[in-house]
Amino acid sequence: MEFPKLGTQCTFESCQQLDFLPFRCSLCKHIFCSEHRSIFQHNCALAQDINTPVCKTCGLALENEENIDTDQILREHIESNCKRHVRILPSIKQKCQFSTCGQSESVVSLCLYCTSVYCLKHRHAADHECSSKEDNANKAQEKRKNIQDLISKNIKKSTSTTSTTSVPSKPRKKSPVVELMRMKGKAKGDNEVPQALRFYLKCFLPIESKTPPVVMFFDKNWSLGKVLDKVTSAAKVTNMNNRVQDPAQKLHIFLQRTGEKLPITESLLSLEGQVFNGDTLVIEKTAESSIDPDSYLD
Repeated sequence: MEFPKLGTQCTFESCQQLDFLPFRCSLCKHIFCSEHRSIFQHNCALAQDINTPVCKTCGLALENEENIDTDQILREHIESNCKRHVRILPSIKQKCQFSTCGQSESVVSLCLYCTSVYCLKHRHAADHECSSKEDNANKAQEKRKNIQDLISKNIKKSTSTTSTTSVPSKPRKKSPVVELMRMKGKAKGDNEVPQALRFYLKCFLPIESKTPPVVMFFDKNWSLGKVLDKVTSAAKVTNMNNRVQDPAQKLHIFLQRTGEKLPITESLLSLEGQVFNGDTLVIEKTAESSIDPDSYLD
C-alpha cells in the first residue's frame, strides 16, 4: 500500500527519502529526514555563520538570545545533554483532508482504508465518512464466504471418499511449559530442597508393579541413582539394585521422549540439555538399552 499524501521528502540532494516525521533545519529552513537532520549531515551552507553556534555532538544550531559568550552557550548545551539553547522552529504541520475541516496539525492520523491523513478529531473512519471502509468490508465478507464455501466443499468430498475404518488419532503434543506448571502444583518431594534447585519430573514405574506414575521434585545436584531411590520409596516399589547382579533384574531409568537409557551415576544438573525440567522418565526392569516410548503414555 502506498501513502502518497503522507510525509515530506528530504531535500538533501542524494537522499530525497519520503519521511513521515521530517525535520526542518533551524538555519537554512529546508526539510530533512532523521538521517540528515543534523547541520553537519546535510552540509548546511549557513553553518559557517560565526554568530550562530552549532553543537558538534548533536549537530543542532543554538540560540543566543541573551548575548552570552558562545563558549558558555556550547558548554551549557552539552551539560544539559543537548537540550538547552536549541534553536526551535515551528513544527511541520499537515492539513486534515476531511472536506469540512482543513485544520493543520503536527500530529495527524492515516486512515488505513482510504490512505488519507486526518486530524485527531476526524481520524476514525466514521468521523470522516470514509467510503472505502464499507467497500473493504464488503470485499472481506465476500472473501470469507468464498473460503467457507471452499472448506465445506472439501469436507463433503473428504467424507465421501474416506474409508469407514476408524484410524486411531495420535496423542496431542503437550506444551512443556504447561506440563511444568501442572507438575509444580501437585509434585511431592523433600521440602528441604531450595526452590532454586528443584527439578520437576514425572516418573513411570515398572509395568509389572501396576503402580501409577508419580510427579516429584528433586535436587538438581542429585544423581539419577538417588532419584530412583526417592521415587521407588515414595511409590512403595521394591528396589533390588543393591542386592542383584543380573542387569535384567535391576531397575534402570529411561527418558520417555526418546526411549534411551540414562546413566544412573550422572546428576540431573550434568544432564541438563538432554533431560529438561518438567520431563518424563521411565523406571523399568530390563537389560535393554532402550524402551518403546509409546508403552508409557497417560
